[in-house]
Amino acid sequence: MRGPLVLLVILAFSSCVCNSQGWRRTRRPPSGFGRQSEYSQNQYGQEQDYGDIGQSQDFQSSNNQLEYGGLQQNQVNNEDDGDIQQVSRDTEDFSELLQQSSQNQVNVDDGIPPKYTEASSEIVTTKTRPEAITPKGTFIGLKKTINATDVYAFYAIPFAKPPVGNLRFRRPEAADKLTEPYDATHLPNACSQPVSDVFGDFPGEKVWYPNTNISEDCLYVNIWVPAKVFEKKEEELEPVIFWIYGGGYFSGSASLDVYDGAVIAATQGLVVVSPQYRLGPFGFLYLGVEDAPGNMGLIDQTLALKWTRENIEYFGGDPNAVTAAGESCGSASVGFHLVSPLSKSYFKRGIMTSGLPTAKYAFKSPDEAKSRSFQFAKHAGCKSKNPKEIIECLRDVDAETLTHLQWKVYKGLLDFPFSPTVDGYFLTDHPDNVLKKGNAKRAELVLGTVRDEGTYFIIYHYLNYFSNTKPTSVPYDRFVDILNEIFQDYSETEREAIIDEYTNWENPEDGHANQRLIGEAVGDAIFVCPHRKFADDWANRGLSVYYYHFTERFSNNPWAKWMGVMHGDDIPLFFGDAVTETSYSDGEKQMTQKFMSMVANFARMGIPSTKWERYTSEHPMYLEVNATVVTDASTHDQHGPRAEKCAFWNKFLPLLRSASEQCNNSPQSQSQQFGSLRQPQQQPQWNANGQGIHGGQGFQSDNLHNNEVQYQFIPNPTHQPHCGPPSPHMPMYFSPPPNYYPPPQFHSQQYNGCGAPLAAPSPTAQSCQCTVQETSTTSAGQEVDDFRTPRPE
Repeated sequence: MRGPLVLLVILAFSSCVCNSQGWRRTRRPPSGFGRQSEYSQNQYGQEQDYGDIGQSQDFQSSNNQLEYGGLQQNQVNNEDDGDIQQVSRDTEDFSELLQQSSQNQVNVDDGIPPKYTEASSEIVTTKTRPEAITPKGTFIGLKKTINATDVYAFYAIPFAKPPVGNLRFRRPEAADKLTEPYDATHLPNACSQPVSDVFGDFPGEKVWYPNTNISEDCLYVNIWVPAKVFEKKEEELEPVIFWIYGGGYFSGSASLDVYDGAVIAATQGLVVVSPQYRLGPFGFLYLGVEDAPGNMGLIDQTLALKWTRENIEYFGGDPNAVTAAGESCGSASVGFHLVSPLSKSYFKRGIMTSGLPTAKYAFKSPDEAKSRSFQFAKHAGCKSKNPKEIIECLRDVDAETLTHLQWKVYKGLLDFPFSPTVDGYFLTDHPDNVLKKGNAKRAELVLGTVRDEGTYFIIYHYLNYFSNTKPTSVPYDRFVDILNEIFQDYSETEREAIIDEYTNWENPEDGHANQRLIGEAVGDAIFVCPHRKFADDWANRGLSVYYYHFTERFSNNPWAKWMGVMHGDDIPLFFGDAVTETSYSDGEKQMTQKFMSMVANFARMGIPSTKWERYTSEHPMYLEVNATVVTDASTHDQHGPRAEKCAFWNKFLPLLRSASEQCNNSPQSQSQQFGSLRQPQQQPQWNANGQGIHGGQGFQSDNLHNNEVQYQFIPNPTHQPHCGPPSPHMPMYFSPPPNYYPPPQFHSQQYNGCGAPLAAPSPTAQSCQCTVQETSTTSAGQEVDDFRTPRPE
């Protein structure tokens, strides 16, 4: 089948990002640490019970210990953000060790640390198979060589019991200690997931196919560590990258070749840890009972973070310097860990690229999550209304069947079947509310997006209109239909504004431009502009945020050129494909090496480069990453990526929605009938005031004052206002380029009060009192990646 089920599978594969590097040394295990947590109810009326992570859980109604594991008794939580203070190891002076380590840290402008800049032929160890002795057992790894530098890899280390049988759908339980040496030389199973072949053997798709067996028995971590670091005898630890793969929470694997952490370990001297976590219904079925509590996949990640905290020093990793990183839903997962009371103490910093916990694809309300879970159960033949009976029934259904049945509850573009929700345990409130209340972890962040975030998703959802190998033409009427479908959750007025904003008014029937503009609308609305807002909110808390925007299309990209720099195309930057592969250009190799060194600097010190300036809401500085700009590593622009479009999504649409709601809630509000408006090929009219008139609609366009550009709704002079006395015009801004006139495609229909587009302006026109006013300091013409700039095919 090539329906929505199949295409979503592919989608997720493209989003997966997961790598795990870690190294361990033989040491005495640190003593344990616990803290009391209160049993209460959140705003959803759900019971909050923070039982010991990884232990057998029975939804107790009394206070429980939340074990943070691997920490000394003298450790305490930072009262401001829940961070755990540094681990004291045995009787060593940890501050002295940190001072010794800091002497080896790279200057943030120099890139790769000197001791890892050149590969050495010296073999520090005589072992051909490294052995890591930990409190959880002895693990036998293997040696890999990257450009003459040795790296030790440890695969499929169990951090949880296999979630099979009665453990299916339950929270994970910690793995038992191993009594015999463990062969860690084989990659683990991928977690249960659907496998799709929409494009057959197309290499751009195959890269996301699982490269190991698929099984419910999948909760393992992979670790990579430089051999020199693993073997050195002095007590010095290196930072850890904890990479979480993406995949729409229904696909992905830590063992994919694109997530091989060996290059990071070899070139940057970092430890990389990459966990597997359950997907689809196995990871996110939510029925509100202990046998299906929801968020199991995120708690899998939390248990892996806890395992890393307790064990990574035995591989050479610093448990106090763990950077949680991920792409797409892996990035969203990092965001969830920032707001969860369970996991935010297990890491220090975060890297989030192309994914947020507040996004539609990453979160569902408890009601929606439960509704989909019941619907899913019915499709599986489990029609009872009793959750426990449903679980018993679902446990009798084979995993492959359940994997494919999840598409029965798939509801559209980027609305994946199962997602995290507020469960009262891992998440006690909506991520937005946690952020607004200031209860999220205080941490330095790197946020990233790519130029063409949306193209990868629309090609799978609209197979009849887009091609993976060549440009296609989308007629304007279909362009309108597609945008209406994609943004169906928006009001009709908002959808009209969106269509207006992304229509190529110079030539609306340019089908090639239309296919690209659909991708831009999706990318701006769902990825780039929400990331801009998240960066604003994080910076406004007084925390460091570094923003990058990736605009380089790799020369070996097999996808059609019209798709541009796609969602997930920055993954090779993190894992250094260009360092070892010959299919990249010299410029791409240099770009990759520079970017990797900045990531390593951030993992070590929280600063990627002194030339990469922090992002603030007042000065939204960001680094444009491409083969030309990144070699200089200076911040590209002070207006932030996609400044014009993000003003539309983050400022204009919320104001439009607010005005509409105010008027719709007014007791005097009533509908007005407006006539049909001009077609897109008609020329705009202009009034004496220089206000752009869109076929009888007052909508000020090119009014530039003090470097500010505003749009205004101007009321219909033939109708009296319905929600108050006359008042000034309603400016609702976003910054268009010069000579930009966006005529909206409103049709003859009912609109309410002053919140809807209004007709036929005049200098003496009156508007209702529901006014909204906002100004923009975004300069016209600053948006260099505007949709009117044709991109080479």
